[in-house]
Amino acid sequence: MTSGQHQPVSPDSMDCYVYFKTPQAQAAQVLQEQALWQQAIAAQLGCQGKLQRRPEIRDGLQTWMEVYRDVPPDFPARLSALLASQSLPLLNSVPRHQELFVDC
Repeated sequence: MTSGQHQPVSPDSMDCYVYFKTPQAQAAQVLQEQALWQQAIAAQLGCQGKLQRRPEIRDGLQTWMEVYRDVPPDFPARLSALLASQSLPLLNSVPRHQELFVDC
């Protein structure tokens, strides 16, 4: 491949990034609910996620990121529907932002 050329991107293989913010004081609850959440995702959607957190705290808030690799285009909708069916008070109460990315 020469400079400036891009290979075609497959819309069938994407990565989904989900980020949300919580007060620093709720970090233990985030970790507890995430363990249950990841179990539900693995069982229901057949996907293993990765949890990350920004190292800095801004205005008392931590930013968390869930990363899901090689998911289908309908994954964000399926993920939202699954979360709504779970008893995870914190994760269900914070705004979650989902975005899909493809490799270039």
